[in-house]
Amino acid sequence: MLDLLLPIIARVLADHDVEDDGVALALANAIEDALRIQEDSLFEALVRSVAKHRAEQKLVDSDEALVVAAGQMARKIDAADLYFQELLDEAESKHQRPPSQDNVSLPTFLKFLEAMGMTPAARKAVAAAAPAKGGAGGRIAGFRQREQQSLAGQAS
Repeated sequence: MLDLLLPIIARVLADHDVEDDGVALALANAIEDALRIQEDSLFEALVRSVAKHRAEQKLVDSDEALVVAAGQMARKIDAADLYFQELLDEAESKHQRPPSQDNVSLPTFLKFLEAMGMTPAARKAVAAAAPAKGGAGGRIAGFRQREQQSLAGQAS
């Protein structure tokens, strides 16, 4: 991909009178790294995603069982390709029907991600459910808060 990015970046930098080839190469490498999809296991990708969501406090301690279940499902999916290839090889050597592929694990894993708010659809749903700032929900919430404060002041 670097061979596609570098000429574009070099042209843009030249258009802005930046003639340092090192800058173009550094930018191209940074963009390539940002666009690269990790090629490691699904489990490792899940670990990175969970860590980010925990850091942003989108996952809490009470989500631990869901996180563990998703991790177990990710490990199962990671092992599935090798497992099914071994089953296929054995079936071919014995002239048997090849095994059926697992068509449940990946959709189940995606449901775990959805439940943890780690899919684009889940994030969109959360954003849509959030009350608009300054809207009617904000005024009502402000009124209720002032009413609570007023009642607390009368009780003192």
